[in-house]
Amino acid sequence: MIRRLLWTLMLVLLGLWLLPASDAYVRTTDQRTGRPLFWDPPAVTLTLSFQGLTCVMDPGECFTLAAEGAARDWNDAGAQFTFRTQHAPVDPCLKDGLNGVSFGLSLCGFSFPPGVLAVTTTSSFPTGEILEADVVFNLEPGNGFFWDVYEGPQQFVAGTPVNDFYRVAVHEFGHVLGLAHPDDYGQFVRALMNAKTSDIDRLQPDDVRGIHAIYGSRTPLPASRGNLENPGHQTFKSGIGLIWGWVCDANQVEVVIGQQRFRALYGSERPDTLGVCGDTNNGFVILFNWNRLGDGVHTARLLVDGRLLGSPAEFKVTTFGREFAEDLEGQYTLPNFPYLGDETLIGWDQNAQNFSILDTR
Repeated sequence: MIRRLLWTLMLVLLGLWLLPASDAYVRTTDQRTGRPLFWDPPAVTLTLSFQGLTCVMDPGECFTLAAEGAARDWNDAGAQFTFRTQHAPVDPCLKDGLNGVSFGLSLCGFSFPPGVLAVTTTSSFPTGEILEADVVFNLEPGNGFFWDVYEGPQQFVAGTPVNDFYRVAVHEFGHVLGLAHPDDYGQFVRALMNAKTSDIDRLQPDDVRGIHAIYGSRTPLPASRGNLENPGHQTFKSGIGLIWGWVCDANQVEVVIGQQRFRALYGSERPDTLGVCGDTNNGFVILFNWNRLGDGVHTARLLVDGRLLGSPAEFKVTTFGREFAEDLEGQYTLPNFPYLGDETLIGWDQNAQNFSILDTR
């Protein structure tokens, strides 16, 4: 039985490396076949066993209530999947057909890996269909872990972190569903399914997209919000500059110009989007040589996760007939600019492939 437990644990920990990085969320796979894990039918009963355990910050049967709330969070994500819960004594180390959820003084007789708050073990058919999933939360003596239930940023007592059981339960139930750690797979995304604990205490759009990808949608995912700010509509471009804008939630942001797609760096700080998006890591940018497009009128569109967003921006490019002009020099004084009586001296900047302000007087 212990040997089988270790085998299924390896499936959870190692299977994520077998998936391509097409999306930020990552699915766990069966190590033997590489098939993604899933439940069929898409409904699971979790057997919760937290009798007699209470919290400091929220007295009562708080761990049981928190686990029930974590299951409801996934149910409310709008996918075609349902968690149910029941309460009974359970041993999550037994492969008994029950999907047990409880604290453990050890990991089925073994020490928990260092720094691991909880472990989900999964048994599955080679097809990827899950037979059983069990969750053990680390209550090993001497590990220095403290558990409670609270919202918001991670809390500390005398410099020691207090682990929020609720967000860890949501995370582990994501493993039960078949999701792995995006950050273990080299993805950089805001997600509760990341391996590293953080101040995130609720499901994020990437987590929700993951469960929708596995089980389909009961209700449609909300449309992305964003804006392509540069190039603006009916503007003029030349030389080397930036394409930029913002998108609330995305795995991949691209800008389509003509028949070409250009991938943006996404996730930079944009504090001005807080009111719209609820967070600020929504900026995207592309370093771009407008001269590559050639002289004439061009159209840019914003593409978010493969779907067009917003209105097209039409702009005009003027060049010197080359993508990168070399050995050019020149200065010119603009009279009455920016105000009447002012003079502005501009000069050719080869690196920018454009003119730059040298002086004003």
